[in-house]
Formats: sequence, C-alpha cells, structure tokens
Amino acid sequence: MRSTFISAAFAALTCAFASPALASEWKPHIVTGASFGGAVLGQTLDTIDGVDAENFGQKSDIGWNASVHAGAGIGRDWAALVEVSYSEAEAAGRDDIGVGGDDVRILAGFLTAQYRFATIGRLRPYVELGAGLGNIDDGYDDTTAFGLKGAFGLDYAVGERTSIFGELQYAKFFGVDYEVTGSEIESSVSSTTLNFGVNQRF
Repeated sequence: MRSTFISAAFAALTCAFASPALASEWKPHIVTGASFGGAVLGQTLDTIDGVDAENFGQKSDIGWNASVHAGAGIGRDWAALVEVSYSEAEAAGRDDIGVGGDDVRILAGFLTAQYRFATIGRLRPYVELGAGLGNIDDGYDDTTAFGLKGAFGLDYAVGERTSIFGELQYAKFFGVDYEVTGSEIESSVSSTTLNFGVNQRF
C-alpha cells in the first residue's frame, strides 16, 4: 500500500512539472503549422552544351519563403509530415554570359521525417530529412525536379497544444535543365530558408 502511494505521488509530480508539449507527445497526435521567413536561392551549372561548367555557381538576393505543413506525431520523438513551400528571390545577373536578374520561384512539396530531441524546459530542438519535388521557374523555363532537404529547428511550447518555432532549412533540386541564348544548360538549384512560425497539435 505504501509503495503504491509513493508511485502515485511520483507520477503526479512528474505530470505537474513536465512541459505541456512533452506530456502531450507521449501519444499519437495530429500537427499542423505555417511559417514565413527569408530565402536565398542558388544555382550550380553542371554542363553548358555538354561541356563541364566546373560547378559555376551564383546566388540570388535575399527573397522570401512561406510554408505550411501537416502530419502525425508518432510517440514522443518522431513525426511524419507533408510540407508545401513557396520561395521567391531575384537572381543575380551575369551580363558577361547574357543572363539577366530575373525572379526565381520554387514551389515544392516534401515528405519529411522529423526527430525531436529531449525537451529543455519548454524548448525542444529537432531535425528533419525529406524528399520531394519542386517546380522551378528561373525566368527561362519551368522545370520539375527531384529534391532533398534537411532542417534544424527549435520549437517552444506556449500552451498544451500550441508552440512557436524557428527553423533553418536547406533544400537542393537536381536535374534542372533549360536553354538560354541557344545553349543547353544542365544545373541544380538550392534554397536556404530561415523561417518562423506556429504549430498547432490536435
């Protein structure tokens, strides 16, 4: 009887001092979220008319990114998410090769696995790996390409089911091919984003 009382008291104290996010993540739940932030887009040229371009690269000016996601939490540490994001930035011009500074737009969708580390108070770090498709409009052509992404973020619980977060993400899309000034270009395109947003769990 005494041991039962001690066990019940310990459980009550654990629940009282645990953060709201930690207590709710022991069971499966639905999570949705949205974020907004800055983006820098990059392009690496692989070949020009079949000739090695020696990984010539260029970066865009700072643009913007908006993203929404939804998925399911699995246990305390894992989540599976579907993410849709849109990025837009002005490309740096290259007068010497006849490339102007047009806007570059990326509409992407990813299937993502998220791993959440141990909670520090109300703060919980996490990492993500994902794969998906992106439609890249670089001012010359629209191309749909396969992409991979990785992200690191910090999630802060502001309530039992609500949290705010900041996330740094890098994505790269392969096989972005197009024609400009009569030359066939084979390239890859990347996006680096820093977003802030809100999550809601159900």
